[in-house]
Amino acid sequence: MIRDRLFFDLIPFLDLSMLHIEELELGLARAAKAIGKFGTVNVDPDVNDLGRWLEPPIEANEKVRALWAESRRSLHGYNSWCTYCKLAYGAYAPTNTVSLTTFNGSVPYSNTEVHKHELYRETENFKLFPSIKRFLEVNNIFISYGRVIFFIQDHLLSIPSHRDSGVFETNLSLQPPEFIWLSLCKKKQLYILDAQGIKHYVKSNAAWFNSGDVHGADPTSTMTWSLRIDGIFTEQWKTLLV
Repeated sequence: MIRDRLFFDLIPFLDLSMLHIEELELGLARAAKAIGKFGTVNVDPDVNDLGRWLEPPIEANEKVRALWAESRRSLHGYNSWCTYCKLAYGAYAPTNTVSLTTFNGSVPYSNTEVHKHELYRETENFKLFPSIKRFLEVNNIFISYGRVIFFIQDHLLSIPSHRDSGVFETNLSLQPPEFIWLSLCKKKQLYILDAQGIKHYVKSNAAWFNSGDVHGADPTSTMTWSLRIDGIFTEQWKTLLV
């Protein structure tokens, strides 16, 4: 939670007028995408089982290991490995991701550092979404931002209840990650669980929540998407959320 709230509705504080859904969805159609692996369908929200898909099992033969090695070198190789994991190991992949910034690899990756501008660089994908930069400039949300990523959820597939890896384990519940979540398609069924395990749906197109809390998304009849931008909030922005 954040100050006794499961989420903050950001709509009253944001000017979304320069974000045009047609531009965003055309950009998503054209952008390079990565398959988002999720482990298993019935994942325990307090157990990160993604590790089993991140490298080959001990018994894997040389061809499988070669495919995995390729996944470390290119997006095509990564997607090939994810597809193989779905086919051979039952990995669950309800999403694709579109990265507008990408981790530069200067230090080991951690979910607790996705807000750091110095660890990310822009991708070619960002050129497809000029309105997002204008949106960030006009709203003065961040001193700087790091990860900028779309999550595309396929129709009839759920996002299992989970906590963001690393966030919960490092006990950041007292200082939750600073980010904004946008879903202008108005279809995504994002929920956050309270302490009793009851779902509370985020009935807003723009929100901030503690990603160390258990959250997920119900299936929908059509494809949906959301945009997450991680960074360091400006003091002006923080005062709006008191």
